[in-house]
Amino acid sequence: MARIAPFKGIFYNAKTIDLEDVVTPPYDVISDSEREKFYQKSPYNIIRIILGRGKNKYIQARRCFVAWQRTKILCQDKNEAIYLYQQRYRVKGEKRERFGFLALLKLEDLKAGSILPHERTFPQWRKDRYKLLGHCRANFSPIFSLYQDPEKLIETELKKEAKRIPFLKFRDEEDILHQIWRLTEKNRIRKLISLMNRKRIYIADGHHRYLSALLFHQRNQKKSSSFVLSYFTNISSPSLSILPVHRLIIPGRRNFGEIRAKMGRFFAIKKTNKGMIFKQLQSYSQRHSFGLYLGEGKFFLLILKDEKVMEDFVKEKTTKYLDVVIAHRLLIEWLFKSNEIFYSKDENLLIKRVDQEKGKSVAVFLNPIKSVELIDVCGRRKILPPKSTYFYPKIPAGLLIYRFD
Repeated sequence: MARIAPFKGIFYNAKTIDLEDVVTPPYDVISDSEREKFYQKSPYNIIRIILGRGKNKYIQARRCFVAWQRTKILCQDKNEAIYLYQQRYRVKGEKRERFGFLALLKLEDLKAGSILPHERTFPQWRKDRYKLLGHCRANFSPIFSLYQDPEKLIETELKKEAKRIPFLKFRDEEDILHQIWRLTEKNRIRKLISLMNRKRIYIADGHHRYLSALLFHQRNQKKSSSFVLSYFTNISSPSLSILPVHRLIIPGRRNFGEIRAKMGRFFAIKKTNKGMIFKQLQSYSQRHSFGLYLGEGKFFLLILKDEKVMEDFVKEKTTKYLDVVIAHRLLIEWLFKSNEIFYSKDENLLIKRVDQEKGKSVAVFLNPIKSVELIDVCGRRKILPPKSTYFYPKIPAGLLIYRFD
């Protein structure tokens, strides 16, 4: 099954660098304005490597990486370790604590084996990550992986190590507390490897990085490139937070009167307000509920009348009744005729953009996918639309780095 391994992590020198000034979210959730903010925070911010600017951005990324290692901005552990990682955070006002670990994951072809994806990827993003990998020969941001452990045997074992003082600790701008411990004892590492060997691995986040790493290894065939840096956490943990990713679309069909007439065949439509939409979505009282915002304060709640209508739009039984698939195939593609989509977990950002764009765009609000639904989709090797999940909190880029030998 899944093969994991320890590694000699590269990390920012906490004696001279404040971690909160140099790490960032993964590249694919950073907006243009956020990128500029990270550039201003520190000359050593990892943004200069993972999301550079200009024609020579990959060359500049390589230069930064080499220079920062030479000047001891970045340090490397002398011994191999598996890194235990705890995040304490709040979601919807509730305190949560997620525990996992960082290690290397042996790359496999995703069409078979024990590593299971769930999202469709974009060719241009895979190409971008491949170029960065080729220039720097390092993973700066782990893929986010899940394993099933209902009895929490792995978590219980690892948390024994978390009673010591962490070697990395900081609080970020979202008030998330990050703590990391090294696990270096060889017997305990072997035990963890043995436990994980029995697991299937579900890719939660980082599909583009995984596929880029796999392609790089297939073309280079070096032992050190046969692994990818990965974060692992238990999908059975109650602290696993999956948030919805909402959509802003540019409709190909713009006559809302005509759209509403067609929509009425499939959905019960209720004009409402923002508060009621999210109260309805979060209640789960109606499984197939969606929010719609047209601008100028026009909010609508849509409730699917009969999920059997999806049999005319999607043939795959595993996915056809999932909210994200219904939203894409029926609402976004068929009714609005849209293929231009912007993704965000921030509903207020989308509402603001719709208002600013004055009739040119529409926001679609969704419920998050459930973990049991995700396991079912992955287990059957089916693929969902892009950005179907948002696992919160993200694992920062630059927190730990894996460099190929």
